[in-house]
Amino acid sequence: MRGHWCFLLLCMALPPLVCAGVLEDNLQRIRHFTKLDGLSHNAVFCIAQDQRGIIWAGTKSGLNCYDGYRFRVFRNLQPEGPVWNNHIEALSPWGDSIMLVGHRGGLSMVNVYTLKWRHILLPKPLNSENIKRVFSVKPLDKFRVFISGGMGVYLYDSRKPKVVKLISDVIANRFLITNSGDYHYFSAFYGLYQLNKLTLKVDKIYLNPVEPVQGPIAQLKDGRILSGGWANGLIVWNPFTKQIEKIKLKCLNGSLNEKFVSFQFAALTDGRIAITSFGNGVLIVNPEDWTATILKSADPKYRIPFFIENYGLLVDNQGLLWVSTDKGLSVISTKRHFLKRIPIHYISKFPEIPDYYQMMVLNSDWLLGNGYSGVYAISRNNGKCWLLNNHYRITDGAVFNCFRIKENEVLLTGYMGIAKLKVKYSNADTVVFHEPECRYPQLKSFQVLQLDSMRYVLGTVGHQVMYYHWGKDSLVFRTAKELNLPSINFSGGGVGTRAIWFNIHHNGLGQLDTNTLSWKSIRFPGDYNRSSYDMPTLSAVREMPNGNLWVGTEESGVWFLDGHSKKWIHLVNNQEVPHNRVINIFPDSFLNVWIQTNTGFLVYLKQKLDALKQLNVFDGIEDEENTSNAIIDKNELVFIDPKFIYTLSIPEFFKKKSAPVASIAAIRMNGKEINAPIDANYTLQTSANTLELDLTSGVLIDATKIRYSYRFVNKSNEWQSITEGRTITLSYLPPGKYQLEFAGQYESEPKGKSSFITIEVKAPFYTTWWFLLGSTLFLGSIVYSYWRIKMKRKKELEKVRQRIASDLHDDLGATLSSVNILTELAKRKPENASELLNRIGNSTQEMMERVSDIVWSIKPTNDALPELVARMREFAAQTLEAMGIELTFKVTGDLQQAAIPMDTRQHLYLLFKEIVNNAAKHSAATEMSIALRVDSKSIAIDLSDNGCGFDLQKVRKGGNGVSNIHQRAAQIQAECELHSKPGLGTHWKLRFKLPS
Repeated sequence: MRGHWCFLLLCMALPPLVCAGVLEDNLQRIRHFTKLDGLSHNAVFCIAQDQRGIIWAGTKSGLNCYDGYRFRVFRNLQPEGPVWNNHIEALSPWGDSIMLVGHRGGLSMVNVYTLKWRHILLPKPLNSENIKRVFSVKPLDKFRVFISGGMGVYLYDSRKPKVVKLISDVIANRFLITNSGDYHYFSAFYGLYQLNKLTLKVDKIYLNPVEPVQGPIAQLKDGRILSGGWANGLIVWNPFTKQIEKIKLKCLNGSLNEKFVSFQFAALTDGRIAITSFGNGVLIVNPEDWTATILKSADPKYRIPFFIENYGLLVDNQGLLWVSTDKGLSVISTKRHFLKRIPIHYISKFPEIPDYYQMMVLNSDWLLGNGYSGVYAISRNNGKCWLLNNHYRITDGAVFNCFRIKENEVLLTGYMGIAKLKVKYSNADTVVFHEPECRYPQLKSFQVLQLDSMRYVLGTVGHQVMYYHWGKDSLVFRTAKELNLPSINFSGGGVGTRAIWFNIHHNGLGQLDTNTLSWKSIRFPGDYNRSSYDMPTLSAVREMPNGNLWVGTEESGVWFLDGHSKKWIHLVNNQEVPHNRVINIFPDSFLNVWIQTNTGFLVYLKQKLDALKQLNVFDGIEDEENTSNAIIDKNELVFIDPKFIYTLSIPEFFKKKSAPVASIAAIRMNGKEINAPIDANYTLQTSANTLELDLTSGVLIDATKIRYSYRFVNKSNEWQSITEGRTITLSYLPPGKYQLEFAGQYESEPKGKSSFITIEVKAPFYTTWWFLLGSTLFLGSIVYSYWRIKMKRKKELEKVRQRIASDLHDDLGATLSSVNILTELAKRKPENASELLNRIGNSTQEMMERVSDIVWSIKPTNDALPELVARMREFAAQTLEAMGIELTFKVTGDLQQAAIPMDTRQHLYLLFKEIVNNAAKHSAATEMSIALRVDSKSIAIDLSDNGCGFDLQKVRKGGNGVSNIHQRAAQIQAECELHSKPGLGTHWKLRFKLPS
């Protein structure tokens, strides 16, 4: 019993320390952000969170947006986000999409989805420039916003839009919009003010009697108004009794500075209030009794560099507390974790902090921890811890193994031999043991495998294996040589269903069959090509009932042997193993396999390698580098480190979290980042159609635990997972419209609510319907035009043929008939033969001329106008000179620029010929003049003689003379004028338009 009374007396002095420790149970810093993480400046003045869960932080040098993966920075030099002034002092979300940004240049609004900016012009006072600086901004409703500038409080109404001054010469620091009562509240340099909701009249309700220091403001659950910032501490305004109550905090783990100055409030999810305080760090205050816990900057648990006065506080939608300082952003977990922690309090002093090698559950109240210093008893209720070696006769030496023999009875092994420790008495506050029973004090064993409550296999490094039976007290040695093995290393091992697994030193994995006592060596794939000293050192082996084998190593992760296919799979760090050094492997009652490593736990759900869940520092492990082996006790995970006892309810841990809702954080189109609303339709060209979507879910600290997947609606039912990161990359999509669906999920849990966007890839112009239709119409028109031209030419040719046939039939046929008749008459009347032969000769000559005219008119080389004029000149000269008529033929203009179609040329020539013939036969003229004028548009021919002329009224109608000429002129659409009088000669005017 020696030492027990001393132990109990020490326990009586512990309650204050224990109480303080329990209060800090749910508080720890889990992340810190600086310029090295992408912040624009380490001096952060304000924090806010938008509807999607994304954090916005205002610094000395721009506005920052954090989506759980990276910071985006907006400065006044950037065209995409023209902040008027980089010194951001106030942030507040407004509605679903607007972030209000107060800065030293005024007030701006930014749409958090499209990143479009708008700036609000505030009224400028006569004698001050301070109005440009906005200290605080707070939405009143969906239309109105409170603004505190350098010279007063303003109300902005977006419906007008208009800025109205509510009060002058008051610099308000914080606004409080209340849901009940008749007033809103704001704090200022000189006190606390209330604002009537209906009249907007401002009244001062408290005047700060000490220093004019701006302070935070909050509403308590009972409706009272808490305000701070004053050197005397905090005050509470009761709107019902109209009374002010001064609050004095009771600090549980230290004392406050003499001048307690608070700068910001944030309400935690459990009702407590976080307060930033100059010189004191962050306080967690319980409004029920006004007790406070200080999160001191000197505490290595938090390591928050508090110095400047402008602190920002924010409790995000995950319950995390964001604290802004002049050294960056710190994130503190304030909610209750799945992992419960109880601080360990040592009731005696040791030369160094104990290093726990192993731990076991003694009973529902006590744990045993063993290591290089000996064996410790640790209370599961209050964390009291004491070294049993100081109170009981346990042989000195490191204790490496602890096994349960029966209820409240354990076996210890290590470098101190073998010892049995039995509980004599225990309750929630204390534990008393019988004197230990020690055996083989000189025996040194490092790793021991328990076969059952009495039988054990003990191993020493490099030489031998021992089989020990506690009930028979028998110890049997087997050397490596006797087992036909080069050496044996019991640094890691495990007991399977029919075999004992252990590490064969530098030779892989050894297996001892417990029935046949036969041994064999098993190597991992790839080990045959290594030297013996490069092979992995085993640290843990676990065989499952289904035959699967899990092997942990000291430096190369986990090996998995499939019990059915007998194939090895190597699981290393980049395949989700938190660290390559494995401490322990064990199953739980839900058939999940737990891998304990140097940096936390990895859980393979139902032994599936693609179903993973992690437990690490984000879940509350304080010092994962010094954790002992973990065990399962009544569906609870239990392990310890030098500071804490950790317990985790396994059913609660596997309880499904609320699924994350994926949204778009950034969009890059063809490598260039664009700003567009989430529900926008994205249009891509065929030649450049790469679209990259960075996803987020508003889960800011555990973002790496979320896996994203996507699919095209109505195209494929299979989801495509993003194996690394959170970026969907779409390239070279075929033309068409796509609806992209994407979602996030925690590891193997169900997917969250899906989000959708529409993507349209423009088809190449040569594949569009209008191009194909136009091309078809164009080609059709070409074919049709070619056909029309061909048909027209065919018709023209037929027309020419018909005309030639008609001319030959009419002219030659009639002439030949006349010649035939005259020939018959000559035969019958020989006396008239001479006259008839002359007439036959004239007819033949006329026929030859007509044939010559027809052949000339259809010859293609005669299409040129000079050929026509030359023939006209030749005919006129021959005809008129034979009749003794003097000819004058004058041509003006460029004959080369005009071409006349064949049928027109023939008609024009015959028309000219008939006029000349009539003049030669009937005019009795001595002179005739012909003038031909050519320009770009027409041909004019004037024919005049000095003959006898004739009376136009007496010209026989229907004859072949004048009427013939007019008909031919009409056929070629030529203008024809005749002027003649008896004794005054005859004058013809022809005008013919050239084809364009």
